[in-house]
Amino acid sequence: YTITTASASGYQSLLWVSSGSSGTLLNARTITPTYTPSAADVAAGSVVLTLTATANAPCAIDATDQVIITIRPIAVVNAGPDEIICEGNTYTPAGTSATNYASLLWSTSGTGSFTNANTLTPTYTASPADIALGWVNLSLTATSIAPCTQVVVDNMRLTFREQAIVDAGPNSTICAGNTFSTAGASAVNQISLLWTSNGTGTFANSSLLTTTYNPSAADIANGTVILTLSATSQAPCSVPVTDFMVLTIQQAPVADAGPNAAICEGQQFTVAGATASNYNALLWSTSGNGSFVNGNTLTPIYTPGPADIAASTVILTLTATSMMPCALTASDSFILTINHSASADAGADDMVCEGEGLTILDAS
Repeated sequence: YTITTASASGYQSLLWVSSGSSGTLLNARTITPTYTPSAADVAAGSVVLTLTATANAPCAIDATDQVIITIRPIAVVNAGPDEIICEGNTYTPAGTSATNYASLLWSTSGTGSFTNANTLTPTYTASPADIALGWVNLSLTATSIAPCTQVVVDNMRLTFREQAIVDAGPNSTICAGNTFSTAGASAVNQISLLWTSNGTGTFANSSLLTTTYNPSAADIANGTVILTLSATSQAPCSVPVTDFMVLTIQQAPVADAGPNAAICEGQQFTVAGATASNYNALLWSTSGNGSFVNGNTLTPIYTPGPADIAASTVILTLTATSMMPCALTASDSFILTINHSASADAGADDMVCEGEGLTILDAS
């Protein structure tokens, strides 16, 4: 600091001295000395500089005056330690500090935004670009108190941890008796995985992304089961992420052709006691040479052929084809008996003598 406002007159000599312990005065015998404060002076916050003017002889009284130099420290800032947060969260610094400042201002190397950016505890909201990059530098700038003009900056790095993303895969259908592979599932940014079921089946390894689910009898009876994939994200992300898919279990087809039946020769037969379930299509077939009307329904009409009538019996079979993706069939049969119509032939006309008996031999 150079003193420029001091004045003196009628003196023989000048001398400046400091009340400080180790500061230095340059040109201490001039009216415009330069003083460099010591660390102790800075810590004390001020120093007294005394100017003594030695009187000209024969005057014996010297003149003295003092000036107090206040030493204003420059600003000191600490933006806090580097931090990691979960994507989607806002960030409020907790380890910041600043002294000897006139104003504060936070800024970012990214494109996010601050709330209360002129305080020690602002809130930063990251932009999609920040998150995509994975980090930003946050800078705390302090402006020193006048007359100091120094601007002091400190930085910290804010890293964004990506949340886990899971996809349990599309809804699927399997055939009863088969197992299901979760090969259609995907996951990223996870540290652990867990498959669960709302049924009672079992997973080969529930902690693997691609595993095998074995439905239980109860699952098969219900027809569907929900398989859920849960992921644990890397810290500090703490909210589990889940996704589910519906597994449909297609049961095998069941066919019942109905009980054995009988008709009279020349009649048609309408099937009335047949049942079927879990099928995509039905088809009736015969062991004979008759024909069906509506042979792809549960109630077809069968007309026996000549061979059927001659044999007196025919086997009618109902076949049910399973629904996709199953490739199974189920069949059941019944015997249709064809009773011949009654016929009578008393034989040829004949004559006998009065008093004689007649034995009929050609009747049928």
